[in-house]
Amino acid sequence: MPQTNVVVLGAGVIGLTTALLLSRDERYSVTVIAKHMPGDYDSVEYASPWYDPLHPPRRHAESWTDPYHDGLGQAPALSLQPTQPIPNKSNSVGAEGTPAQQYERDTGPILFRLCREVPESGIVFNQCTIYNRHKDASTPIGQWFAAAVSPSPWFTSIVEDFRVLPRSELPADVDSASTFRTVCINTAVYLPWLLGQCLAHGAVVRRGTVAHVAEAGALHHSGNRTDIIVNCVGLGARALGGVKDGLVYPARGQTVLVRQEPMQMTTVSGTDDGPEEVVYTMTRAGGGGTILGGCLQANNWNAQVDLNLANRIMKRCVALVPKLTDGKGYEALDVVKHNVGMRPLREGGPRVDVDTVNGFRVVHQYGHGGGGYQMSWGSAKEAVRLVNQLRGERSRL
Repeated sequence: MPQTNVVVLGAGVIGLTTALLLSRDERYSVTVIAKHMPGDYDSVEYASPWYDPLHPPRRHAESWTDPYHDGLGQAPALSLQPTQPIPNKSNSVGAEGTPAQQYERDTGPILFRLCREVPESGIVFNQCTIYNRHKDASTPIGQWFAAAVSPSPWFTSIVEDFRVLPRSELPADVDSASTFRTVCINTAVYLPWLLGQCLAHGAVVRRGTVAHVAEAGALHHSGNRTDIIVNCVGLGARALGGVKDGLVYPARGQTVLVRQEPMQMTTVSGTDDGPEEVVYTMTRAGGGGTILGGCLQANNWNAQVDLNLANRIMKRCVALVPKLTDGKGYEALDVVKHNVGMRPLREGGPRVDVDTVNGFRVVHQYGHGGGGYQMSWGSAKEAVRLVNQLRGERSRL
């Protein structure tokens, strides 16, 4: 049987990981089509470079994941409407018994192996401490945090050296805490590495845009008809023709990248500055500085930096980790960049399934919310299983 022509829409972490797994299989000829690529930093549409993932699941604010259209199409008109609560049916990253949890279980060991064996991927080990305040439980941030602050979280089988901190080690306003060794990804290194791996395995990557998912049927690099389309368009699933998924919505996040590197990863389940704000620090690999965050603002499309929020973020992070500025206050932070991104949340969790659109077989794979990196390999594994299933159907025709 000849090779099966596959077009992957989107070059965020979900699209590239899936393209890599497919390109490793000689049965497939893979084309990736995306408006934005790793190395692009000029658009809020392409937020993947600004997400600094920490495995395991962190259901908190600043998870910079697949952007609007995941690099395809145009963002909607800028809305300055007040933010809205996270819908009750929003996806729960890592919630017990969900597909998202299985995707994370499948992804964790791969990220740990890459950390140990492939240093050029930009993944390092770090010690993470998560502080929990009971009063945050009913807030959007607290609900997003639920899996991470559980006294017996499921991810203890993935991370290393997990332990619950004794009360004697807790700050005055904290009710419980845990610490463990996990991995942290410098996305500015990891995304180009993924792209390079795709190219090394024969995938062809091209810039392009589509208004309808079926347009990918004519975009395979061979010039022949596409056999299977893999739709990794992230937030773009709201508007992409042939999809238009009304369950997908944005959750705005904002972070500050600073040059200080305290080599410390710390987060708290909420703040006293509002139900949509959170505090955390993550030092990245390879001299990548430290990300300070953050917020979780549902249905807010504002791409502009909120400087008042940025100041609150910096103040909270310095209070949490004083060695960021050696006790000199937040004014001593050496700011590299303020970042804004839109997470592609989806009520009910990620969509990974099979569809037929205008005669083309499509594997939909989007809606990973704030967990795109930590679900990437597991989600890609499931998408590839579905592609294999469709290929088997074609071989029987």
